[in-house]
Amino acid sequence: ALSSAASDVYKRQKSWRKVLQKLFPRFILIRNDDYIRTQMRQGVNMQGRIVFATGNAGKIKEIRMIMEDTGLEVVSMKDAGIKADIEENGKTYEENALIKARAVAAFTKDIVMADDSGLEIDALNKEPGIYSARYLGEDTPYSIKNANLIQRLEGVPEEKRTARFVCAIAAVLPDGRELTTRATIEGRIGYEEKGTNGFGYDPIFYVPEFGKTTAELTEEEKNQVSHRGKALQLMKEELKKYEEDDIFVIGGGSVYEMMLPYCNTVYVTKIDFAYQADTYFPNLDEMPEWEMTEESEEQTCFDIEFAFTKYERKA
Repeated sequence: ALSSAASDVYKRQKSWRKVLQKLFPRFILIRNDDYIRTQMRQGVNMQGRIVFATGNAGKIKEIRMIMEDTGLEVVSMKDAGIKADIEENGKTYEENALIKARAVAAFTKDIVMADDSGLEIDALNKEPGIYSARYLGEDTPYSIKNANLIQRLEGVPEEKRTARFVCAIAAVLPDGRELTTRATIEGRIGYEEKGTNGFGYDPIFYVPEFGKTTAELTEEEKNQVSHRGKALQLMKEELKKYEEDDIFVIGGGSVYEMMLPYCNTVYVTKIDFAYQADTYFPNLDEMPEWEMTEESEEQTCFDIEFAFTKYERKA
């Protein structure tokens, strides 16, 4: 989206910038044509960082690999200096992921992400399910949990040992919006632990298409097919939409005209009512590809009077 604004006096720049930050939590102040040309050549990358609501080092490593091309730094709660007591009392993977993400989002203005995942074994009525992390006690080693599940499946034939990993990813964005994605990987439960390139239930989860457990997969293979890898890829797509929506460019004249072709939403913002918008910017009312979809009331924020008109590109 593109936001255009001008002030009657630049000594009030900080004040109207505050207004725009309140209206639009993310924006880039651009007044230099050369800078825009550089950005258009390089492409618009995500900025900032993701705080992931986990202390699991293996999970953070996996997430960093998948999110590497976004330009966003991925840090754990510990890295971000956040301590939060989180009670996961949701009834679905999505609810639990959102509970964690919301709890951490209360301590930061960064993008916050969290996941909730579980192992569903069909022969055990989809146990342990959403209680996978707490199965047999949260502090119980996974070697014991895995041995217990294998024992419970004793005598169950191969074709009935079907299972799946489920992962839901939740994100809380700086403007309060919430996103969720879900993905699964189908497989079956093996007869013994195999592999060391994983954690949790990975050593007993056999993936027929690879002929090995998820703990035997390479990191590249795992990121392609794992439940968390696929859910994170879906979340990457959702975050890209967010970034496209929420990069705001402030400027007039050639700056405005240069950015216009890359935008689907434009906010023409009038501050202090000190100028006529069409003096600075093209008149979108006269452009057939645009339609006005919202016109705000005059309002006051930080002692600044302002109003805006919203235009959207026709489909």
